[in-house]
Amino acid sequence: MKIIEYMQQKYQMDAPTVLTAAECKAFGIPYPLRAGWIEQHGQREITADMRDVAIFRLGRKATGYGKPQVEVSPFHQRGIDILKGLL
Repeated sequence: MKIIEYMQQKYQMDAPTVLTAAECKAFGIPYPLRAGWIEQHGQREITADMRDVAIFRLGRKATGYGKPQVEVSPFHQRGIDILKGLL
């Protein structure tokens, strides 16, 4: 699966333009995103290593100093579910 195909499934649109910082880190895309990033990186295949890192990073629960753990957001869970379909 290519990065653009993943984004299209996750965001349910033909021309998505955003990724989370966690996804960028996993896919090796500089963050914050800059103009032209999708043309440069969108056609790249998601490798097994990229997939595993993205699943791990998206699945981490949000925490902060003195704050309780929060469940994984449904938005991140959608990305995890799509990536797990690559297994």
